[in-house]
Amino acid sequence: MNNFRFKKSNIFVIYFIIKFMMKYIFFLLFFCFSIYSQEIYKSIEVDFPKKSELFQVINEENDEFLFLVTNSKTVRAIRFDGAFQIKDSLKYNYPPKSNLNIWGYGYNNEKYYTYWNETKNKNIHINMFDFNINKIETKIISKTAIEGFEIKSITLNNVFYIITILKDSNILHIYKFDGYDLKKNVVNLTGITLLDDSNKRVNLYKMINSSFELETSLSFQTITQETPASLVFAAKQRKFYVDGEKVHFTFDQNIGFSQVITVDLNNFTFKHYPFSKPIIKNDEYSFEISNSFIFKDKIFLLRSNKKNLKIEVKDFEKNLISTFEANDENDISFLNTDIIQENQSIKNRKILGKSKQFLKSIDRLNGGLTCFNYNNNICMTIGGVSPIIDNNNAMMSGLMGGLVGSLIYVAFSTNYNADNINSYNKREAVYSHSLLNENFEHVTGTIGDLPFDKLRNFVLSNDGELSNVFKFKGQLYYGLFNSELKTYNFYKF
Repeated sequence: MNNFRFKKSNIFVIYFIIKFMMKYIFFLLFFCFSIYSQEIYKSIEVDFPKKSELFQVINEENDEFLFLVTNSKTVRAIRFDGAFQIKDSLKYNYPPKSNLNIWGYGYNNEKYYTYWNETKNKNIHINMFDFNINKIETKIISKTAIEGFEIKSITLNNVFYIITILKDSNILHIYKFDGYDLKKNVVNLTGITLLDDSNKRVNLYKMINSSFELETSLSFQTITQETPASLVFAAKQRKFYVDGEKVHFTFDQNIGFSQVITVDLNNFTFKHYPFSKPIIKNDEYSFEISNSFIFKDKIFLLRSNKKNLKIEVKDFEKNLISTFEANDENDISFLNTDIIQENQSIKNRKILGKSKQFLKSIDRLNGGLTCFNYNNNICMTIGGVSPIIDNNNAMMSGLMGGLVGSLIYVAFSTNYNADNINSYNKREAVYSHSLLNENFEHVTGTIGDLPFDKLRNFVLSNDGELSNVFKFKGQLYYGLFNSELKTYNFYKF
């Protein structure tokens, strides 16, 4: 009888194991199917020379976009209409013995302009493409016209800007390109109070000329809403936000304050906003981290240590809108997903079970938060990221740049979306998601597969030649060249 019970119990054990395995296998099949079954939105027949590089120019005002395809000999500009059909193209020979990197682009009077940085001879090459008369012109101007140290170059609303800082000063120069013409605009911030990480009052140059684990000196991380900003981007101490005709420079190296400088690109006036960060219970055995993120005209302010975390949402009048708090003794009530840990790849994930693990992970990593629109709500992602990890599992400095182990090869320095997709690669990341309504209040509900994560998965399994990520008319696209079939395929996410 005892033997019978033993065998019967074994049957139950085997039954539950099989049941669990069937669920696991079903999950894997579903997961793989969702990755590999992404349908091609559009496929066009086209051929590109070997060892080419690609950069996109978006012009939603005209319902079209360009691909700039370069190699060592030629530059070809291919114009697409809103239906992803090739309208026409122009080509010119690449300047011999020149070392050019694209800086940005502009559009003015039905002409496209591309701006190239020539490092060897310190020149700027400006190419004009007029598709109406099939004409290409090139003009070269000296970079000596640009003073100071470059901290940002960006195209906003089809206008190209270069922003510099004068050494040991509070003076920004914002250079605006209008076709071939270059105009300097001065933003003098003398008189504002800026505090560094030691609570010492310093000038703007010194605030910018400092490096941290994830970023180099004289740099800002661009944040746009083209693709949801990764935690790698959001965890940086200096960020540059695009907000219509305004831009925001944020500084988070001071533990107690987030310092924001907003510049209006219409008249080049500025405003300075010092925001106090949340106050949390001190823990003598841990290191406090703090950061911020601007979204929908609000600033999210984060402060945490191993045992406590607090987020405050404020408007730019410094009114408190919402507060979220957590500690290591209770489950975090405002999270809508599991706590996820990625180890160098989105395919290498596991779930962390407790709030204590989450808070400790944020404390030992570079903590931050990011927000994006999700099904008429706001998805707030909280967590931390490591520097890049080499093959020996050692941390590499963030100063190595963002393209180590990239999924999408990018030779150009201006592809925000590709850098964003690549940013988690070769890093440890720990994060969870929270769902907020339009009043920035937590709401219950499930968060399904995020389009950004679907794209990351797809890119990891479908990397190839001339891969590209861009947003067009509110939709995210991934492009890939098939050299065997001579087709370029667009996938929609």
